[in-house]
Amino acid sequence: MNNNNMNNTKKTKYAIIGTGNGGQTMAGYLALLGFEVKIYGSSQININIINTQKNIELSDYINGTGKITFASTNIQEVIKEAN
Repeated sequence: MNNNNMNNTKKTKYAIIGTGNGGQTMAGYLALLGFEVKIYGSSQININIINTQKNIELSDYINGTGKITFASTNIQEVIKEAN
């Protein structure tokens, strides 16, 4: 990835809907790539865990830790400013 792509990556903001396995995997992967990621979920327990840890760790085929910007049960907060 060249420097121009890295600069564009940092400007893109994603809103992920769902804190299940798929949502957390996608959020973690996009964050690992340098995107700003917010995640919405209906489970307050999952939201609390993500906000406490401030990241999602990926392991297996892809290994690394993606920093999550924000997690909430309020979808309006999550999709605000997403591209």
